[in-house]
Amino acid sequence: MVQLFYYENRGIPCSHLLRNGMKKIIIQLEACENWPYPSSESKWLLIFNRFLRNWCKVIQMTSGGTKRYETIGHVTFTKLEGSMFITGKFKQDSTGIQQKMPHFCLFLTTNITDVDFHRGYLLTGMVERGNRKLGIWESTHYAYVKREGY
Repeated sequence: MVQLFYYENRGIPCSHLLRNGMKKIIIQLEACENWPYPSSESKWLLIFNRFLRNWCKVIQMTSGGTKRYETIGHVTFTKLEGSMFITGKFKQDSTGIQQKMPHFCLFLTTNITDVDFHRGYLLTGMVERGNRKLGIWESTHYAYVKREGY
C-alpha cells in the first residue's frame, strides 16, 4: 500500500516531500563513465532546516565515511517539473581543488521512470562539477535517493 502511494505521487514537487517530514536526505552517487578521475563510492547527506527552506547543509562522505566535507547549499525549487537544484562550493575538497572544479550543481527530480521506481528510487538526478568563474561544467555522477525499506 505504501509503494502504491509513492507510485501515484511521482512527479510531485520536491518541496512537498520536505514539507511532509523529509528533513534528511541521503543521496547515493555513482560515477559517470566519462568521469576520468578515480572516485570511490560516495554519498551526500542533505540536512534541511525547517525555517530556511532555500538553504541546506550538504555533507559529502567518501572513502567509507573517513573523509567528510561540509558546506551550505542554495536550494531552488521548480514548481512545474517537480525538481530542485542545489548549488554550492566545497572549500576543503582536495579532488575538486586539484581539478579546478570546486563548485557543484545537484539536480534532483521526482519524475522517475518505471525502471527506477522498481529499483526503489524516490528521487533521481545528476551532479555537475565545475568552475563558476570560468563557466566550465561537467556531469560527473548519477545521483539517486532510495525510498524507505529499500
